[in-house]
Amino acid sequence: MKLILVRHGESQANAGNIAEENNLTEKGRQQAKKLAIELSQENFEQIYCSNTKRCIETMEAILKDRKEYVNICFSKLISPKKKAEDDENFKRRIKIFIEDLKIEFKDETVMIISHQLVIRRFWQELTGKDEPIENGEAREIDL
Repeated sequence: MKLILVRHGESQANAGNIAEENNLTEKGRQQAKKLAIELSQENFEQIYCSNTKRCIETMEAILKDRKEYVNICFSKLISPKKKAEDDENFKRRIKIFIEDLKIEFKDETVMIISHQLVIRRFWQELTGKDEPIENGEAREIDL
């Protein structure tokens, strides 16, 4: 299985702006368009996307010019860490999600579009490296 981890483009909050809706900034939309170009040769069968507007905007940019069918699942399991959720439960949630993906999509490519902390935790679980993930960045890993 190949996993493509994507952090949404820059949002209003990432840019230091307080906004009622934390949508992508113009820079974030440009980052999403750049991701679409970078990922244009990738074939993926499944996308899991956080149900926040900034992640959906990023996904829409990636899918805009694609002709092939891609199954999309909006999942709260890859939404941001909840304030009341302790770190151990958060780690467990990500680990279980990964194990389920390995079973269900054994020979396929899956994309996850989510948030800094979530994508960072996926990366840490899969590689052992705790590295920040920039807005509009994609990382790939074969499992």
